[in-house]
Amino acid sequence: MLIPALQPARLPLAAALALCLIPAASAFAQDGATTLDSIQVSGSWLGTGLHDSAKSFAGARTVVDRQRIEASGAASLGDAMRRIPGVQVTDNSGTAGSSVSLNIGVRGLTGRYSPRSTVLLDGVPLAVAPYGQPQLSFAPASLANIESIDVVRGGGAVRYGPQNVGGIINFSTRAIPTAAGLHGEAGVRYSAYDHGGGDSTQYNAFLGGTAGNGLGAALLYSGQDGRGWRQGSDDRFDDLALKFAYAIDAQQELRAKLSYYDVRSLTPGGLTRAQYETDPFQNTRPTDFWKGHRTGIDLGYTNTLSENSEFEVLAYYNESNRASSLINAANTQITVQPRDYRVLGIEPRYTQRLHWGSSVHDITAGYRFLRER
Repeated sequence: MLIPALQPARLPLAAALALCLIPAASAFAQDGATTLDSIQVSGSWLGTGLHDSAKSFAGARTVVDRQRIEASGAASLGDAMRRIPGVQVTDNSGTAGSSVSLNIGVRGLTGRYSPRSTVLLDGVPLAVAPYGQPQLSFAPASLANIESIDVVRGGGAVRYGPQNVGGIINFSTRAIPTAAGLHGEAGVRYSAYDHGGGDSTQYNAFLGGTAGNGLGAALLYSGQDGRGWRQGSDDRFDDLALKFAYAIDAQQELRAKLSYYDVRSLTPGGLTRAQYETDPFQNTRPTDFWKGHRTGIDLGYTNTLSENSEFEVLAYYNESNRASSLINAANTQITVQPRDYRVLGIEPRYTQRLHWGSSVHDITAGYRFLRER
């Protein structure tokens, strides 16, 4: 929750109002007519089980839920991230397409391909090679399938890997509805530009529910086709996920997600001042493009051993391919760079909650085995 600070020019007025209200507040307290409750700012922590419980967080942290994302009018992950304090998101039209890469800088750190932050999707590293190439020149995620964005800045990020000097960013996909019956929605968003002649259409659909036997499933789809206001800025992507959850009993739960992402983006390139004055809509790099696809499976198991202890296992495997075609500045050579990645990860984790006086602490011990090729 963001609390706006008072402007310096308003401080005298605020102080005067506070002094005027002190006698009234004392009178209420003495008469016992009104009792003001304390206000607690809380949210869900990265992970599941104990870490999903509502609790206050003392560090620098921002959680943006789906309702706030929709109210903002954001059309992409970059648009939604720009509204988070301390986060800078940029688009590099020379070498990166908006539907392929994600350029996030936190607190002034370099943002090109997000090399200084650990970016997760449902707790799974989003980078095609989380340790070998910890960057997001290919970011297989779309805004319409996201339930919330959780950004942790500072020391609280240390448990989630080595590339976290800029913090942890966790994108959570839409949750499976727990109410009986099927629940779904679909939407279309059309954007047109009166200058340049571009138009783009975004599609999204969601369908899910939970049966009486505890088995839940959800289908998520998000897609886009069209171009922006510049010539040769065509973007097309398809983001599909199928989620499952099964409550074995009151303490144990199984989770699974199958995902597929495919994208192709043309990049019109940057313009000099003279080129912009001549035609701001022109495409100086008609042969440039980025493309990629990714298929993956995530498996999770959570056992809430007691009110204060929990065991969790997260396993994932994904295969990614991304390629780029970029021409040099002299327009004499085109470089094509196809790359393939295979990632296998297993993360067991045990959490113990301790109560010391009036304070509560969670201690987690875990291990990450990650194989990249």
